[in-house]
Amino acid sequence: MVRGSSASRLLTTNDETVALGYGGAAMPIRLIIKKDHAFTPEDAQLLIAAFEDTLKALRLVDREDPATKMVARTIVELAKQGERDPMRLCEGALKAIRR
Repeated sequence: MVRGSSASRLLTTNDETVALGYGGAAMPIRLIIKKDHAFTPEDAQLLIAAFEDTLKALRLVDREDPATKMVARTIVELAKQGERDPMRLCEGALKAIRR
């Protein structure tokens, strides 16, 4: 199953969900919410959307760039505080990172 948004596409396979971002590079969702099982699959989709939108806003395309991991950690931390709106997650991450 493939779902689309302006920033990313989600592909659900039998064993995992991956975000297909810029250039079609795959990034397993577990890299974003690696050690936290508190998120539902629906939450994970929202976090991925926020993550991709934040990367786009920051013009980050290199998945190996340490800044992408900082974006992921920031979004997960905001989500742990209860935020689930992708736009607000993106805005919060941008605000935190630009400090």
